[in-house]
Amino acid sequence: MGTVVSSAPAVAAAQNADDINARINNALQTAKGLSGVNDVRVDIPATAKPGTYDCGGHNARISGGQNHVTLKHCKTVAIMGGQNVVRVVDPSALRIYGSDNSVTWSGATTPSVDNRGSGNTIVKQ
Repeated sequence: MGTVVSSAPAVAAAQNADDINARINNALQTAKGLSGVNDVRVDIPATAKPGTYDCGGHNARISGGQNHVTLKHCKTVAIMGGQNVVRVVDPSALRIYGSDNSVTWSGATTPSVDNRGSGNTIVKQ
């Protein structure tokens, strides 16, 4: 008699991976629809150099994690990654979908804030 090996753990892991991918894709589509990130002029990927980025009145998207950036003149800033440190000057809207981000903003007008992540800190500078 041979050994019987159950494929149940492998099937469950594959289903879990498919579920996670579906959730990520759904979150990205939701972010595009809710934040207007289709008009992106500044797109910060997984690992960007620390620095200052000027949106020129358009939108910005941060899809990576552990970035340290300053964004200026952005209409909407969408943060989908995690553990980012982001300073935003004069934003119209902040949309945070990731987790454990630190966001500080400055400006005369308070931006609209949609915080759907967890563990995020959003404060006026």
